Amino acid sequence: MNLNEVLILITEIGAAIGAVVAIFSYAKKFFKWIAYHQEKIESFSKIIEYELANNGGKSLKDAVDRIESLVLTVEARQRGFFQAQTQDGLFEAKANGDFIYVNSTWSRITGVQPTEAVGSGWTSAVHPDDRDQVLEDWLDCAKYEREFDMKFRFKTLDGIITDVHTHAVPIRSVKTNEVIGFLGVVEVTKTYKETLKNMVKKENH
Repeated sequence: MNLNEVLILITEIGAAIGAVVAIFSYAKKFFKWIAYHQEKIESFSKIIEYELANNGGKSLKDAVDRIESLVLTVEARQRGFFQAQTQDGLFEAKANGDFIYVNSTWSRITGVQPTEAVGSGWTSAVHPDDRDQVLEDWLDCAKYEREFDMKFRFKTLDGIITDVHTHAVPIRSVKTNEVIGFLGVVEVTKTYKETLKNMVKKENH
């Protein structure tokens, strides 16, 4: 190693030592600031801890819980109102089209229990010959945020077929105007049982 390389190495070492000294200097100042404001920091931490816990109705967490409870109450009242105003089947879905609620009339029409209808479970109630088209149109409505208006058939496990007219509209957020779900009505137009004669006729076609 020649003299020039030695000088360069010494310079680099000096720079590194200087950087380390600077880091320690800033760290010392930072910890000194922490120690000086420790009481304020601890007080602020206690406030955060208090607000994020349930504290007899006085904390932020309590306020959020009250709002969530109010929202659930409002939703239940809305469903009750619609149920009282119509004898038709009712359903509610998320913005992506997944079902989250069906009323007892919808369940009676389709033969599918409310718990089994959630998500895409409702599609099992659609007549096999109509199912692909209904699902395609429904998902398009969810994708393009438009109304769903279609006539198709439901079929129960014991062969009861119901012709229905289904209409669903997007529900938009008051604040953002974004679609947050869909609310739909199922109107029965005809109910009949698939006979052996009809089944044979379909198979021959």
